[in-house]
Amino acid sequence: TDFTNLIKFETWLAQQFADVITKLKARPDPNDPTATLYDTTLLVWCRDMGDSTVHNQQSMRFVLAGGAGGYLKTDPRGRYLDLRPMGMTLANRHERVLLSILDAMGITDYTDFGDPKLVAPYKSPLPGLAA
Repeated sequence: TDFTNLIKFETWLAQQFADVITKLKARPDPNDPTATLYDTTLLVWCRDMGDSTVHNQQSMRFVLAGGAGGYLKTDPRGRYLDLRPMGMTLANRHERVLLSILDAMGITDYTDFGDPKLVAPYKSPLPGLAA
């Protein structure tokens, strides 16, 4: 019932993630002098459970940061997609975020990935992430 230590731990993890972003933004990409390492990197912060206190896989949270070499849409205000109002459906299962990560790395054959019962229209990256 007391989540004090969990909150401290989550705060520490978030700060570590933010610190990595800050460091990547400060370093030029050695392969592209017009970009930073942040611009050409995809950072992913996620958990294996949506709600760790009840051990479920609903409401999985993902943070995707960086430019992924131009793969991710960018906006000065940041980007936030909240899929919760849609409920847990085939349209927004967390596998689709993972498929988006594969797509960002140039892997586009998803045949053997994830739930084999996931039908073709939903066995694809989430719309709205790619530039």
